[in-house]
Amino acid sequence: MGQKRGNSSAGGGGNFKRRKAPGNSSLQPATSGIFVTCPRGKERNCFNEISGIMDEYVERLFPAPEDFEDSDEDEEDDDIEASIQKELAGMKEKVRVKKDGTKIKRRLNKVDTGADCVLYIQTRGNIEPVQLVHDICADASSSGIKRTRYTQRLTPITRTGIAEPQPLYDLAKEILAPHFHKDEGQEPLKYAIRPSFRNHTKMNRDEVIKMIAGIVGHEHGHKVDLKNYDVLIIVEVFKNIVGMSVVRDFDTLKGFNIDQIHQANIKKSQEEKETAKPVRAAEEAPVQEEEKEESA
Repeated sequence: MGQKRGNSSAGGGGNFKRRKAPGNSSLQPATSGIFVTCPRGKERNCFNEISGIMDEYVERLFPAPEDFEDSDEDEEDDDIEASIQKELAGMKEKVRVKKDGTKIKRRLNKVDTGADCVLYIQTRGNIEPVQLVHDICADASSSGIKRTRYTQRLTPITRTGIAEPQPLYDLAKEILAPHFHKDEGQEPLKYAIRPSFRNHTKMNRDEVIKMIAGIVGHEHGHKVDLKNYDVLIIVEVFKNIVGMSVVRDFDTLKGFNIDQIHQANIKKSQEEKETAKPVRAAEEAPVQEEEKEESA
């Protein structure tokens, strides 16, 4: 039996010890990443398109340190065959060949969720999932350029943990501290909590909301505002794993749903065209009247 080891390599560190999650999913605690939803049967297409876009942003926003090493310290597996298969899969995933033939260590890896329509892309090293998702969605909104066909919602996860009350409490304390409990210069924040549950029955919505709100507290003037919040606390419960993050511009960027962002861009473009028609007609009318007078 291998000795359990801590892992602080994903998503900016943390003090969580890796504890293998039960179930048929490869999702594990103490990781950072991004949940991605897509139409049923289009998971491979979705991963191919969104991972390519993420790679572009990662290279620009989070350049890998020259000494970057993959320190994914999973527990040793008692099942030798399963361990070998995991290692082979890792060898395929963790190296990417660029167009010029250069091999670089992949910092974005797809993790099997054991469910249709949902992908989990694990991030490693210095990648910040919240910034990565925000910038991709903000650029999609401002540019109006459609680069995806199968990708729907992106949900950034700063850190994952076991989906049980005490592990969730410990996770929330660490994730919320930099946003709500700064030692100096903490401003009061209006916040909302968005719990989401998929294939999970141990905890319920009210229990999670009460726990998170209690950790945020009122000592710095923080208060709940479901409509005009400054930040949104995302709690994503998937089977036996829970992930958390604190985000801004969630509503403005259509809940980080790229498909809805594209639909909004199309609607806006159509409305602008309809608005422009009366203006052009009004501008052309005097010219037509002058032509009539001249011909008379």
